[in-house]
Amino acid sequence: MPDPSIVESTIKPKKRMQWFPITSLFLGWLWETFSEVFETLGFATLYGRHAIAYALQGRCGVRHFFQQASFVGVESLPVVLLLNITVAMVLALQTAGEMEKQGGGSYIGALVSMAMVRELGPIMTGFAVIAMAGSAFAAEITTMKANAQLDALRIMKVDPIRYLMLPRILGTVAMLPFMTLLATTLGILGGGWIANISAGIPLGTYFDSVYDQTKPYDVMVLGVKAFVFALTIATLCCSIGFTAGSTGQEVARSATKAVVWSFIAMALLDYFLTLVLFN
Repeated sequence: MPDPSIVESTIKPKKRMQWFPITSLFLGWLWETFSEVFETLGFATLYGRHAIAYALQGRCGVRHFFQQASFVGVESLPVVLLLNITVAMVLALQTAGEMEKQGGGSYIGALVSMAMVRELGPIMTGFAVIAMAGSAFAAEITTMKANAQLDALRIMKVDPIRYLMLPRILGTVAMLPFMTLLATTLGILGGGWIANISAGIPLGTYFDSVYDQTKPYDVMVLGVKAFVFALTIATLCCSIGFTAGSTGQEVARSATKAVVWSFIAMALLDYFLTLVLFN
């Protein structure tokens, strides 16, 4: 009688058939994506809670705050103004002529104003701040982590969240609402200029429509959205920098991740804020 161990060694094991390989790959990608989302949101919530606690205690350096506020405002404001004014002018250009033909030229000011104040102003400003400042936040903190500067701060008994994250959050929160209001106002003015040139709509008619249809509640919603977007952008970008790897290659990766996730978070928040505040 042959030895069972010899028999088993001579029999080749059958390969397991992989059923639905595309489905398996998709499910694996979906699991990795959801894991990354929950991990990113978890760390952002944790770091943001610590930063808010420091802010309530008044433990933010004034000099660092003004440095970050100046960085966000100076670096982002030209792009913010360009985006908002261009979008408003294109909106007026696309709609003024047709509305004038249909007898609704007196409403073009209300259309541009409501679109800019309620949606486009905060969204365009947030996009510009993410691209110009948010990506820089993530890249700077990741570079400091790769160079062991964060470890040096901890050795000196300095919390990196208070020293690095808190001034960036407060600077963004202070500047983004102001930039949103300024850019939205200039965008409405640019829309009136284009409506007058392209469709011959009098500026008086345009601004009367803006005044009649733009309510104080709409301006308040603009401020609320700008504040929420600023807090989300700064917190998310800084936390991504803190959780990135410690190699130089992670700098570009963390900046890209900060931009992508901030875009997604801001779009989702805009939907829920609109759903709550206008219904």
